[in-house]
Amino acid sequence: MFIRGNVGADTMRILGLGGLDHDGSACVVDAGQIVSALEVERATRTKHRGIDAPDALTSLLDRLATDGITEIAVADRTWFRAREPWLRPILSARFPDVPLSTYDP
Repeated sequence: MFIRGNVGADTMRILGLGGLDHDGSACVVDAGQIVSALEVERATRTKHRGIDAPDALTSLLDRLATDGITEIAVADRTWFRAREPWLRPILSARFPDVPLSTYDP
């Protein structure tokens, strides 16, 4: 599902990544409201695909309202550590100086 809404001006905007091994997804939350969200399978046309490679992440980020991101939250610390060598450079290049947090579900 893809949702795109109005973008707030002076609020915290969080990029959330989850469902990372299969059925991967991302969303942007601005002041507690989802302003855009997308599943990997909608962007790549591959059923049940996770954020398992750079092309999957890039496909998601290219389609979301990611301007003004102030924080990145990844919903699985173990998954992130296994993919950090390719994941962190993409996120750092796209969102310089934006802090990244990982959480265990």
